[in-house]
Amino acid sequence: MNSSEKSGIARTARVRFLTADEGGRLTPPVSGIRSQLELGDLQTSCIVETQGTSEVLPLGEEILVSIRLLFADQSAAAFNNLVSIELFEGNKLVATGVFVPMNGE
Repeated sequence: MNSSEKSGIARTARVRFLTADEGGRLTPPVSGIRSQLELGDLQTSCIVETQGTSEVLPLGEEILVSIRLLFADQSAAAFNNLVSIELFEGNKLVATGVFVPMNGE
């Protein structure tokens, strides 16, 4: 991972990756997966990383993750205002969730 990827804006979220029966992934993703994040009218790339010891993000279970924008300069304001999350791989919805409120919200 290069230094420009590490500098993106990150927020903690509680997400659930959809199972294959729900139209989601066939196999569990691993920490560091790059997904598309829905930001109102547009999508932007992000990196989803675990906040625990496991590198695997289980399907069908709610987990805490860090979501970091790859292109923060273009969509930082919209990202900071998001409450709910929809993560995509191509046009396929693979995860849903909510951001964990930061102190003072």
